[in-house]
Amino acid sequence: MPHAFSNPGAQPARMLFLVSPAGYETYLQEVTDLRNAPGHPDHAEITALRLRHDIRQLTPLTATTTDRGSTTAPAHSGART
Repeated sequence: MPHAFSNPGAQPARMLFLVSPAGYETYLQEVTDLRNAPGHPDHAEITALRLRHDIRQLTPLTATTTDRGSTTAPAHSGART
């Protein structure tokens, strides 16, 4: 099911994410680790991670600037097949 998450505000946001069956939390932690690594994210590693978890990323995995001028984390829009 395609979906998206974003934070258009200037302040960091927290989200409670509940998924069943379990396992998706592993993908979220691994993609967070890759994005928080020094330097630019390795897109080949992110692609391999998505394949391991059967996820198709529908939107770019990049930060965006809001119309308020603040930088936000990327919207996550993915679909499990």
